[in-house]
Amino acid sequence: MAREWYSPEDVAGLYDVSISTVYRWTSEGRLPGYKVGGVRRYKREDVEALAEPIEPKPDDAQEES
Repeated sequence: MAREWYSPEDVAGLYDVSISTVYRWTSEGRLPGYKVGGVRRYKREDVEALAEPIEPKPDDAQEES
């Protein structure tokens, strides 16, 4: 059974970043955080969504008028 909640330390380990980066992602809105029993936790779906590819934006300079 997959884990449903992750600690900031878990997320940092999964993405090989510092815990400060995880908190920054939360403050920037990139990773929603939740208080569960007085400690910060992250939902599995939200953690996995960080790894989803980002679609490139079309380059306006290459578009023909």
